[in-house]
This record gives sequence, structure tokens and C-alpha cells, in this order.
Amino acid sequence: MKKISLLFFVVVFTSQIFSQEISFLKGAVLNDSISVVDITVTNKNLKQSTKTNDFGTFELPVRLGDSIMVAAIHINPVTLIITDEVLKAGEISVEVSEKLNEMETVVLNNLISTSALNFNVGPTTNPDPEKLKREEIKKLANTDPTKKFEGLNIIGLVSSAYKWITKNSKKLSKQEKRLRFEKFKVNFSKEFGNSFFTDDLKISELKIEEFLSFCNQKKSLYDMYSNNEKLELIDFLIKQSKEYKKIMKIDN
Repeated sequence: MKKISLLFFVVVFTSQIFSQEISFLKGAVLNDSISVVDITVTNKNLKQSTKTNDFGTFELPVRLGDSIMVAAIHINPVTLIITDEVLKAGEISVEVSEKLNEMETVVLNNLISTSALNFNVGPTTNPDPEKLKREEIKKLANTDPTKKFEGLNIIGLVSSAYKWITKNSKKLSKQEKRLRFEKFKVNFSKEFGNSFFTDDLKISELKIEEFLSFCNQKKSLYDMYSNNEKLELIDFLIKQSKEYKKIMKIDN
């Protein structure tokens, strides 16, 4: 009888662990003195790995309680535990150090820092989360295949649609749009500085105003910044800088 009870407990406990919803976590590996390119980031529970891109950023599927390892030959490996706070933020930054012998095991409570937002989340070895098939997600989560996929949140979609309609129900005047754009430029400049444009995007300081106006015509930079979509904003600016320089025939 005790064996049966123990077996039942193990089955229930294991089922609860693997049925947790998977989220896609964006992150940046940080160190001012060593390279943060091609660092391996692994979800040891889901057995999924990726590598940081040229900007030291990555994207990885995770669940609550998963153990994430950040490792490379030239850094001290770090193990991170995914907490509720991390899942809610959807973004993290990981400070790494050079040539340490012992692995640091920490509970990650820090959200992504301002410095991490200077980097772009680019392509990884993992599939794009927007295109990942539902069957693959169910396989990773080890869910019951007889159940319907629960990743589609109808209430969330309705709520998002309502917010979008409410937000766009009132059209802004040209003056209001201009004021928002000016406010964005001031705040963005304070946080990132002109070096982001001159050093990272290779855009002359004299062309920054023109470049931002070029980008703002395609997408509201103020809305992205005020909604704290900073990683997406940086990614957008990097992509638009290439198109802008191509149109303006500016060599890197």
C-alpha cells in the first residue's frame, strides 16, 4: 500500500512539473572586458540550448523553476534558477566573470538592466517562438496529447484587442505626435547617449535627428519606449539603420 501511495505521489508531482507553461525568455550576457559572443545558454530541464549573438543576447524557452546554465571556455559558468519575477518580466541580464574555477549557483531575481538594453536580440539556434509549432511546445512540456493545446489565451487576445482599440480610438494631432517624439528623443538620449548611434549604428551625430525621424515614420518610437519594449526598440533601430544607410548611400 505504501509503495502504491509513493508511486501515485511521484506521478502527480512529475505531472505538475512538466505541465507548466513554457515562456520564451530574452536575455543579455554582460561583461565589459571580455567577449560575450557565442556563449552557450542551456535550459538543463528542457534540454534546449542556444548561443549568444554578436551583441551578447539570446532567447530560450523556460518554465518556472528551470535551471539555466551560462557557460563558455573563457568564463566562469553560472547557473540561474527561473523565478516568478523573471517569468513576469520576460527579460534578464546575466553578469559573467573571467577565469573563475567554481560555478556560481544563484536564484536570479534581477530584471534586465539598463546597460543590457544596448544590445539587440538577434537570431539564435532555437526556433523562432512565433513560429514554433504547437506540437513541439507540447513535446517540450511533456503535456497530455489528448488535451487541447492551452497556449492560445482567448481572454488575453480579447483583452489585447480591446486595449489596442481603446489606445487607437483617439487620433493624435500632428502637434501631439511631435511633442511625443521630442520627449522620446530626450529620454532615449539620457539613457543610451549618442554613442549608441555613432559607435554601434555607425550613424553620424549630425544625422541622428534625421535617422530617428526616418524610423518614427514607420513606427512610433515613443510608444515602444514608453511601453518598456526596449529590446524590441533597439532591434528595430538596428534594422532600420541598415535600410537608412542603404537609402542614403552611407558607408559603414
